Amino acid sequence: MSDEIHGLKIGDKLRERREAHGLTTIQLAKRCDLSEARLMAIEEGFAMPTISTLLRLARELGVGVGHFFQDEDPKRPVEVVRKEDRIKVAQEKKEGVSEGLYYNYEALTVTYPNARMRPFFVEVKTGDHSEIEPASHKGQEFNFVLQGEVEWRSDTESHKLRAGDAIYYNSEIPHKIIGLGDTNAKVLAVVFDDG
Repeated sequence: MSDEIHGLKIGDKLRERREAHGLTTIQLAKRCDLSEARLMAIEEGFAMPTISTLLRLARELGVGVGHFFQDEDPKRPVEVVRKEDRIKVAQEKKEGVSEGLYYNYEALTVTYPNARMRPFFVEVKTGDHSEIEPASHKGQEFNFVLQGEVEWRSDTESHKLRAGDAIYYNSEIPHKIIGLGDTNAKVLAVVFDDG
């Protein structure tokens, strides 16, 4: 895990919010459909949460997802995030610690107050991700494939998407996006929090 990601102290912020809400790790894990071991690994800094997990945790703890990426809470009507200022969240799979991320992501907004849309730049790794469980979270989601090819999967359907293709869906449907081809795909993902 990079020093930049470790410096965010996502686990510390998560633990602080959980304790402020008077929740045990078991209680929060159950509310967010996580194993207690997974939640504890995130809090201890051994694992990075997926976008879906981070959204569920933020919602349950009454904060925006940006809370985990910033040190202060500025209130500005406009937010500009320069490419060189984006923080990349990535983690390789570690045996016995976490399932790891099968994609890297960067939050494209973190400080806009009460943001209802949360855009992410996602790099989907190629390979066999059959063991990865589908994710779900409140709201709706829009994915636009910038480069490469992916397959969007749910329990009832799948769609292959190439550069220039888009998909919009209810993100409460358990879903996952698999990278196809020889190179990692790049996707713009926008999550709308309708709650």
